[in-house]
Amino acid sequence: MAVPSSGELSLRRLAAEKVFDNYNVTLDGIAIATLGTISLTDVSTSGNSNGSTPFFDATNTNNAAADRPDGSVPHSMSEFYDYDHDAYSTSSGTLYYSSSGCGTDGFNACIVGTSGTYYWSGSGNPITNGYAIFTDSALTSTAPAGCYSDVGYYRLWVNFPSPAWSGSADLCPQV
Repeated sequence: MAVPSSGELSLRRLAAEKVFDNYNVTLDGIAIATLGTISLTDVSTSGNSNGSTPFFDATNTNNAAADRPDGSVPHSMSEFYDYDHDAYSTSSGTLYYSSSGCGTDGFNACIVGTSGTYYWSGSGNPITNGYAIFTDSALTSTAPAGCYSDVGYYRLWVNFPSPAWSGSADLCPQV
């Protein structure tokens, strides 16, 4: 859960957002011991003034610039309003689709597939990286089952028992 957009902020909870991706995580027992001594400088700059390597993850730049710490002095807890450490980027691109499957060589999607715009969470090729694909930018409508290609690689996308890529990506045939 992200940092609230207003109100009083807690330094320990800001640290929890950076470490556990959850501003409201229960901070007792092992979790508190894991966080140790916390400074606003360390949370803001991904540093660890008590050790030789950074303790806090780098600031996630998938947040809008106004919703993340800028890493510059003076540091302020208000820089964290709306910060979401596990925010993701949405990518989109043209993929080619065949409802009749991939066949033995991906011809259906690679050569005669129907083009469309698809969306995924992450950067890079969804077919080779295994990112789930969607038909909407909100990533709520899973793409239909079938063979997909980016004209370099093809792969079968299934929706049963749950949406996922089947097997590994293969090179499209050369025509």
